[in-house]
Amino acid sequence: MEVPYKELEWECAGINHMSWFTKLTHNGKDMYPKLRKKAQDPEIYRKDPVRFEMMLQFGYFVTSQVGISPNTFFSG
Repeated sequence: MEVPYKELEWECAGINHMSWFTKLTHNGKDMYPKLRKKAQDPEIYRKDPVRFEMMLQFGYFVTSQVGISPNTFFSG
């Protein structure tokens, strides 16, 4: 998003590998509109389609990685 990592502020909610960025700001400005716009770019969307689609459907970007279970209960 062309923002230095150290300048981003965020809040997350969730457990282990299933947390959601409930707040994402830069200098007090909400960065979600910019992130949603970036998700519309096929080249960027293609880099992480699962997380972008979850954000577009549920409103928040998820920290989970594809293939990682949020809890050993779900591992079978």
